Amino acid sequence: MIKHLFKLMWHKRSKHFLLMSEIFIAFLVLFAVFSLLFYYYRNYRVPVGLEYENVWVVNFYYGVQPTGDTLTQQNELIKQTLRSFPEVEHFSFTSGNIPFSMNHSNTDVFYNNRRTTSNVYTVEPSYFDVLGMRATEGRLLEPSDRNAAQTSLVINEALKKELFENESPSGKNVAIGDEQQRIVGVVNSFKDKGNFQPAAPGMFRIISDVDLPYTMSTLLIRVRDGGNASLEENLWKKLSSLSADTTVEIERLTDKRVSVNKLTWVPMLILSIVCGFLIFNVALGLFGVLWYNINLRKEEIGLRRALGASGRQVTRQFVGEALVIATFGMALGTLLAIQFPLLNVFNVEAVVYAGGLLLATLFLFVVVWICAFYPGLQAALVDPAVALHDD
Repeated sequence: MIKHLFKLMWHKRSKHFLLMSEIFIAFLVLFAVFSLLFYYYRNYRVPVGLEYENVWVVNFYYGVQPTGDTLTQQNELIKQTLRSFPEVEHFSFTSGNIPFSMNHSNTDVFYNNRRTTSNVYTVEPSYFDVLGMRATEGRLLEPSDRNAAQTSLVINEALKKELFENESPSGKNVAIGDEQQRIVGVVNSFKDKGNFQPAAPGMFRIISDVDLPYTMSTLLIRVRDGGNASLEENLWKKLSSLSADTTVEIERLTDKRVSVNKLTWVPMLILSIVCGFLIFNVALGLFGVLWYNINLRKEEIGLRRALGASGRQVTRQFVGEALVIATFGMALGTLLAIQFPLLNVFNVEAVVYAGGLLLATLFLFVVVWICAFYPGLQAALVDPAVALHDD
């Protein structure tokens, strides 16, 4: 019967061309949306790789940027103030591209004939304690690296994979601009741009005297048990009193994570709603066409029933025809969809496109089956005598 349905629908392809085109377009839209959703779902399942729950961000907005000895004194004064709080476990000045912020700092990194783009984090050695990061190979940054003749780097696993593949990077030099910098260790990969984003290549270098003016504006601190409003108020008052022309703002990384995640899932939700309306319109159109065809084919249905066909067989025929029409439309869509992994579009893993293709196919088949099932039931209720009498 399946072979017969395919032959029958193929010979009627010109009659159902518009319906097939509608299913073709709906399939492509579903493929794009489901691929995107599957991509974000896979990223969401991967651990963040950072211990951000009890970490606060202190932002300093200077009326007049400290320089020279004043800058060094201000830096040390802030550190002494933080040490006076027993609730503060670790703290680190850092460049502005902190976790879950919209700030970026990246550069091209070369090793032998390989090149990639990596995020660059300028930090103090205590940065790794603040975010609970541990070395998976080699060591972390140390205070002695600040005065080393050659810049020391700690890279993450994502950068190691892109530049070194199966090699050990510890002790090797990479080229950044015209400078050769030495890798001293590796840390785990981490997702500092939100749960839905992949772990990107990253490397850490220690704050130098040249970097100090640019890192005095952002401070990460780890507090015991998450801290409370009283601690935040006291910390704000102490830090604000250190300089009359400085504004201090305190944020929590947990809040910043929620905010940066919204930048992904809110557009994703809107896109899903728009796609839902499109599929709803396709479903209504399909339902209407099938209903109309049943009214036109009452004589054919009555003849089949008179020749002994059961109501279930009639229903199966109409549902089968609708599914075959959908198959023709999705077959053309599949030919276009498989070009994405073959051409490595957007540099996304092939499994993402495979997942989107499978989900789009199953979803559209279910929609078509639902739209065809009720008209098929109505066809099964056609009385043979009435249908043949009308003829």
